[in-house]
Amino acid sequence: MSSPALDAMAETKGCSVAAVTTVVASSRNPVRSPLSPRSQLQQRAGVRRWPQAGHGNLVVEVSEAPGVRALPGARFEARRLAELVPDLTLLAGARATRDAILGALPEHGIAHFACHAVTDPRSPSLNRLLLHDHVSAPLTAIELSALNVPQGRLAYLSACETARSNEPLADEAVHIAAAFQLVGYRHVIGTLWPVSDSSAGRIADDFYTGLAPSFDPEDAARILHHAVHDLRRDAPDEPSRWAAHIHLGR
Repeated sequence: MSSPALDAMAETKGCSVAAVTTVVASSRNPVRSPLSPRSQLQQRAGVRRWPQAGHGNLVVEVSEAPGVRALPGARFEARRLAELVPDLTLLAGARATRDAILGALPEHGIAHFACHAVTDPRSPSLNRLLLHDHVSAPLTAIELSALNVPQGRLAYLSACETARSNEPLADEAVHIAAAFQLVGYRHVIGTLWPVSDSSAGRIADDFYTGLAPSFDPEDAARILHHAVHDLRRDAPDEPSRWAAHIHLGR
């Protein structure tokens, strides 16, 4: 079994590159408290009864959120996805609010986020995506977990540390990516640490270019594997640029 992060570790220890690049890996999270059981989260957040998920594709772009540095690459990322992704709904800028996202997710089988994310080391269930109204209405893992997206196919989180747990819960998957998986998305792509605007954009571009012929997320792990390794070929000595992206699936 391999992953970009494990590949980077193996290379630093002098292991064979071939041995760590031939297996496409994905993770399945044993999500437990505080993100489970599901009923506890729904009780805390308030169950939201949304319509059943549809088959459309949602792109959320927040290149400028209050109080944080701008992400010009997120805007370019969204424009590129508009060329590659069919049946696209774009929520950008002031339209990308917590309630708008919570209302849109169950109607879209594929969701892509290009924005900032923040982890809370004291309470991982409060990890959040920074949307336009994040100061007054943060979109936290708790909020997300109250959804039900039975037809969720793919959630791609092009943001920093969306698959990072804190140290006390290192053996549990308590993070934003796990919340998306918990509510029904079969495939989730997240990151283990901060990623640069340019690297995140390139991997996303390569991923959706690879996905475009069939647009079948069941092949998401393999497609991400190739996108990551394409970037690694250009910067083999900079694993911080290419090893953060991981696939969670079932």
